[in-house]
Amino acid sequence: MNLSDIYTIRNGKRVRLTTVEVDALPQITLEDLKANLKAEVNQLRDTKLEAGFAHDFGEPHGVKVMDTRNVNDRVNWIGGMLIYQGHIAAGNGDVVGAKIRTADNINISLSYKAAAAAISAVGDYANAILNNSWTLKDAISAAPDEAALAAIDITTGWPG
Repeated sequence: MNLSDIYTIRNGKRVRLTTVEVDALPQITLEDLKANLKAEVNQLRDTKLEAGFAHDFGEPHGVKVMDTRNVNDRVNWIGGMLIYQGHIAAGNGDVVGAKIRTADNINISLSYKAAAAAISAVGDYANAILNNSWTLKDAISAAPDEAALAAIDITTGWPG
């Protein structure tokens, strides 16, 4: 570390830190940098998951966002999927009896098959987000040095 590059302000004046002061600064390790970058990946993952999933329901509704804001939303989709699969297994897949409520509070009536397909698409989207976060975090863990770590672009690979 070049001492001529490390300054502080004392009594309103810019002064160089002494060797003792520089040595007392916290040392940031490669593991610290990795942990910080993984935390950024987690934030991107959570932001993507919380934004919801845009699904095209066709006419007359078009593209609507299905909420995935939190665990409750995701559990509700899984519960709906189980119910709809039961109707499909009973031979009622084409019956319009399922309802999906979108993020803008619109109820959409669908066949059980269409509702199950929409929920399956939400699951595929969430899974793609999780898989990308794991891939990025594995690359971060494997980075042997700061240069390799800096080369990892954590903004790539995320689904739409």
